[in-house]
Amino acid sequence: DGRLRWVDDSDGDLIWALRGAGGALGVVTRVEIDLHPVASIYGGQLLFPADEAARVLDVALTESFAADDSLSIMVTLAYFPDAEPVAPILRGQRLVSLDAFGFDHHAEHDRIIDRIRAASAPLIDGGFGRLDISQVHRVINEPLTPTPVADWSRLSAVDSDTADSLADLFLSEAGESLTSIQTRLLGGALAQPGAHPGIAAEITEPHFVIAKGRAGDDRTAGAFRRLDDVVDPTGAARTIGTFLAAGQTYADAYGPESIDRLSQVKSAVDPEGLISGNRAMR
Repeated sequence: DGRLRWVDDSDGDLIWALRGAGGALGVVTRVEIDLHPVASIYGGQLLFPADEAARVLDVALTESFAADDSLSIMVTLAYFPDAEPVAPILRGQRLVSLDAFGFDHHAEHDRIIDRIRAASAPLIDGGFGRLDISQVHRVINEPLTPTPVADWSRLSAVDSDTADSLADLFLSEAGESLTSIQTRLLGGALAQPGAHPGIAAEITEPHFVIAKGRAGDDRTAGAFRRLDDVVDPTGAARTIGTFLAAGQTYADAYGPESIDRLSQVKSAVDPEGLISGNRAMR
């Protein structure tokens, strides 16, 4: 009805729905969030030859079980385009990137990274140590300009066989249209119920696989279908709400009971359907 409201934990179902499906319910103009205090950020990057993809991913998965909750690891099979602003030494190559970030600088972090180095010699060793938060995007080579891509993602449990299949797909002719396949190692706080409940609840799956490919290329759609077969979900196939791709709905990220509850909140606060978000309920 156009009224400005401040919504907090006392609003029950509404604040629960806003935490993960806000675009379906209203126009959010201000958000208050909690910050996590850390003394410093630890991180760095290793780059390996493409033919080491399966081995690096398998070792990273194994070593992640020894890491504490303050260290996050991701492995990306990546194609670096032959263009600016990619560093000249990387242009036009398919490589394996291992990125790790943590809170503070624990000696155990270095021991885990050293074990990964010992399993497969890096082509480029960016080094690991203290980072300013403003430098994180440079470590993982985040693009600075918008790029037209198609994307695919799925929560799952990635084992050695899956790691081999992901590497085989990326390096095959069927995977030539893919620009990246990334496996993120989850767990830690993500797997625990939060202090402020929301529809975007805890994530119990141990891994998250994300793929990107050239938009408008039929081969990309074919590669995504192969990924559907390669990456078996631990339960119903689902992704994370902030990674929903074109054509997906909230039901691709949240379970049936949560979608039913979300629909009830929508009917209560917007019975005439004035707000149309970029995601359908189902």
